[in-house]
Amino acid sequence: MRKKPPGKLLSKTAHQVDREFRIIRALQKTDVPVPKAYCLCEDDSVIGTAFYIMEFLDGRMVTEPHFPGISAADRTEM
Repeated sequence: MRKKPPGKLLSKTAHQVDREFRIIRALQKTDVPVPKAYCLCEDDSVIGTAFYIMEFLDGRMVTEPHFPGISAADRTEM
């Protein structure tokens, strides 16, 4: 599940999950590797914010902008 983070957002265009959902769905028809996006819920009464459900894929999460422990070649590719 992908949803907006709690609290006040920095801008109105930040975390537009409806836009993300539509882009991922459009990319599914191309050769770009993206997870399957199953459904979008824009009804805030369900969980308090818009969200969408997408396929879970194993991968590497990068949480630090300086990419610790990743080679220069891999950083360039990223």
